[in-house]
Amino acid sequence: MQHWVGVLALAATASWGQASAPGPDAAQERQRIVAEKQHAEQLFEAARRECETRFAVSSCVEQARSERRRTLESLAARQAVLDDAQRRQRAAERMRSIREKARQADERAAAPAASAVVRARRAAPAPRSPASAAPEPRPQVSPQEAAQRRDERTQREQEAAQHRDAVLRRNAERDARKPPPAPLPVPSAPAASR
Repeated sequence: MQHWVGVLALAATASWGQASAPGPDAAQERQRIVAEKQHAEQLFEAARRECETRFAVSSCVEQARSERRRTLESLAARQAVLDDAQRRQRAAERMRSIREKARQADERAAAPAASAVVRARRAAPAPRSPASAAPEPRPQVSPQEAAQRRDERTQREQEAAQHRDAVLRRNAERDARKPPPAPLPVPSAPAASR
């Protein structure tokens, strides 16, 4: 039994030394942890079988379980360190992605504003001299032309009023020809209680 306990302890410390070596790839480390868990279980089963051949089986098996538990806890701690590092790396990548998207959005927002200023400058007429800054005068309309425009406007207003009256009259006649809608049925007593 002492032999198996020593082997379990040696496997745990040797694997921890490998895990803390600088620069191991996370995927390789995860595979190593899985392999070490399987190895620890195999060692425990071998120790348990050997314990069954002895006179004091319970204490021997309990000692093997204790060693297996320590080994698995050590491996779980290493797994937690790897998981934490992976979470931190994903969070850092996500923050970089968010910053990059925000930077691109700022650039896109600044680009239309700058191009709008350029377009406005191009579209703006050339500056006038102070003497020509006065508004342009309206073309003069003769009194006969003004009277003709007033008559045309009055005629258009009368036609619009006649059209409106005709539409209202047609709608009233159509409504008068329609039969009144049937009243809604009265619900029966059992249906109303539901």
